[in-house]
Amino acid sequence: MSLNDCNTIGQFYGVNGKKLRRQFRDYLSDFRQWKEKSHAKQWLIFPENIGP
Repeated sequence: MSLNDCNTIGQFYGVNGKKLRRQFRDYLSDFRQWKEKSHAKQWLIFPENIGP
């Protein structure tokens, strides 16, 4: 969930989007228990890394 998505959802429900994103990441998504967390940064995708 991106920050923009969280801001949009937060505005709709009247909550802070940044806090919503943090709560999702830290408590709802099980991010802290990912087996792949240690090497997850190697799998990030950026527009400049994608060919035509």
